[in-house]
Amino acid sequence: MTWQIRNGKIIDEIFKFLIDKQEIQRRDLLEIFAKCNSYIVGLDDKDISKHLENDISQVIRAINLSYKVAKTNFIWKKKVEENQKNMSRQLDGVSKAIKKMAKGIENEIKTETKYQLQERQITELLKIKGIRNSRYFNKKRRKICFRSIFRRKRRNIKNRANRKNSNTNIRRKNSFK
Repeated sequence: MTWQIRNGKIIDEIFKFLIDKQEIQRRDLLEIFAKCNSYIVGLDDKDISKHLENDISQVIRAINLSYKVAKTNFIWKKKVEENQKNMSRQLDGVSKAIKKMAKGIENEIKTETKYQLQERQITELLKIKGIRNSRYFNKKRRKICFRSIFRRKRRNIKNRANRKNSNTNIRRKNSFK
């Protein structure tokens, strides 16, 4: 086995161990090295042994710290992704609400335009009939006002017709005498 392949296998084994146990100790690291046919030589010599123990403990601290930082970064990255998905869903909802509001405003404008056209037509008809209408245009009571105008006009016409008929009837009665 080449050094790179063996080194990759050692790193994989360390990572698997950390996923399982969350922290690695000196003994665990030496077992992983032995499993991958990598041995630390020189532990018998006291001068070399102190230096190697110091290096091993630094490697273990670096591995444990790196794993904790990587795990924290992974957790935060997942939280950020989840928040982005939630925000995306919320913005989709806001977008739909805005579209509905825009459509409603558009419909109101169309309706208002329709009412303005009808108002102009009615105004023209009222002018033709000789009815003054300026005081009857009240947006909230528009329908009621126009109905009442036409009812009054109809009543006036009927009353005139009735008066005319009654006058005619009286004349007829007087003429038969």
